[in-house]
Amino acid sequence: METRICAWCARPIPPGKNRRAKYCSTRCRVAGNRERHADTKPVKPSESAPERTCRQCGAKIEPHRRKDLKYCSTRCRVAAHRTPAIPAEMIEANRWVNHDDKKRPINPKTGRYASVTDPETWNSYQTCKQASKHLGYILGQGIACIDLDDAFTAQGTLKKAAARIVATYPHNWIEISPSGTGLHIWGSAPEQKGFRRYWNGQNIEFYARDRYITITGNTYQKGSLNPL
Repeated sequence: METRICAWCARPIPPGKNRRAKYCSTRCRVAGNRERHADTKPVKPSESAPERTCRQCGAKIEPHRRKDLKYCSTRCRVAAHRTPAIPAEMIEANRWVNHDDKKRPINPKTGRYASVTDPETWNSYQTCKQASKHLGYILGQGIACIDLDDAFTAQGTLKKAAARIVATYPHNWIEISPSGTGLHIWGSAPEQKGFRRYWNGQNIEFYARDRYITITGNTYQKGSLNPL
């Protein structure tokens, strides 16, 4: 199921919303409409500002548009707000790979499969980001992940068990998984053997080494790599 993004706040649109909905809530819809209508208000020649460029794509922002406008379009504004809140410790580590449609890890420099036990097949975040939007991170060196599959209800809210688990990690970075229905809770933990559990109807997986996790950058909760 494709994850739809709110045109105002860039958060996921709940699955139960109308398939043509552009906003996740009435509040965002009202804010978006206000900006669109305000943007059409003509600017008097005397109010013209110096040449401005879009903070996202660098394109010129026309002089007649609002003086406080930072982006040339809604698309650029949303893209700017969707910049991944990936913790710096992960961005700086040379533990990145790409992956194919079957989630098999790929070394972008060779196009061959990468190995979670061979650092020679890992790369920097920048290298992988430039090669493909399909990113993955090799766990280890104190960085671990809790994987919650099927964590949302049909209405787009967290299931009770998933909500209780998420509440346990209020300051950790959490992203929505590629399926749009699961969560990845990122944090720190000693390297140890992973496990799978079924708790109160929720599938839980924990890994801290010899494993890679796909990364979407689709943030559910901003945070850092606090202990798991």
